[in-house]
Amino acid sequence: MDQKILTVSEFTHAVSDYLEQGLGVVAIQGEVVDFRVAKEKLVYFTLKDATAQVLCFMMVWDLHQPLEDGMEVKVTGTPKLFTSRGQFHVRVMEVELVGAGALQRAFQILKTKLEKEGLFAPERKRALPRFPRVIGLVTSEDAAAYTDVLRILNNRWQGLEIILAHVPVQGVGAISEIVAAIKWFSQLPTYGDPFSVIRRTGLVYRPDVVIVTRGGGSLEDLQAFNAEEVARAIFASTVPVVVGVGHERDVTLADLVADVRAATPSNAAELVVPDRRDILYQIDTMVDTIEDAITGSIRERSNTLVTALTRGAHQWIERFRSRLEHATQLLNVLSPKAVLARGYSITMFQGKTLRAVKNIHAGDHVKTTLADGEFKAVVDTI
Repeated sequence: MDQKILTVSEFTHAVSDYLEQGLGVVAIQGEVVDFRVAKEKLVYFTLKDATAQVLCFMMVWDLHQPLEDGMEVKVTGTPKLFTSRGQFHVRVMEVELVGAGALQRAFQILKTKLEKEGLFAPERKRALPRFPRVIGLVTSEDAAAYTDVLRILNNRWQGLEIILAHVPVQGVGAISEIVAAIKWFSQLPTYGDPFSVIRRTGLVYRPDVVIVTRGGGSLEDLQAFNAEEVARAIFASTVPVVVGVGHERDVTLADLVADVRAATPSNAAELVVPDRRDILYQIDTMVDTIEDAITGSIRERSNTLVTALTRGAHQWIERFRSRLEHATQLLNVLSPKAVLARGYSITMFQGKTLRAVKNIHAGDHVKTTLADGEFKAVVDTI
């Protein structure tokens, strides 16, 4: 029987393919030793336990957190051979730190690195706009944090345009999708027309501020927000970023690099928009202050400075009337009633605002609100 003779290259390729196809993707846990980076792009380290060890290889851009010898990790990859020298290894696609010790150590290493580069410097952080019109939201729409943020934003200040970038907030793919969402908001076109144009045209414009948020969890759950890529994306954002991740005690690298750090998702919403009741109170207080100041000045100087006081009072009144009119105009622009007065209407179906024709059918009962009242109707045809 003739035996097929293979070249060394054919043999090593065959063995490498056999390992990769036979075992497929595997997950292995162990301790990192001999960690090194070659040519600024090739990562090598050995994974060991008490009785065995295996060489691991990966590309530096697949490594999303610092590694050093002694860390406990779980790697996901495929077994292969370096065919040029017949050396067995695992081609790593993802590394996850295991245990609070390794996670905290990686956090400190990366924190020190980014701090030296100035990513946390207070002087580079931007102030938030006082009255934002468009708000970007980076979170999972399935999370409780999303519901809380929406509720608080709409309760505090109406007429907002909220653009959601739905992303996973932990697990495989979370880092890349969070980064992509932040970059997407930065690249959107700015708006220069009145806010009503945004609603009328349906175009998506760059937000005035971006909220990056998720609810609480373990140190492992929050790791996407300790990734270097996420921190650098927030740093590079053209839009001010508010980060509210976890609970008040949870501090991530995303929190540290953000323009404003919020203690919780709910607190992030509170920091982004004012409470309209506070604004109205401030306006009322301003009016009372003006009236008291004018009245007091008149009472004190009426006997000797009538001509000068009258002129001064008019100037005060005009100046503060202008401020009051400006504040009133701002409230009117943001009021849903102002939109209705311009000929728009709001149609409700089953207690919710109707945003698309596809959400109703012939025979459905709807309620439409106009500027001067409302009426109910039955859908005839779609």
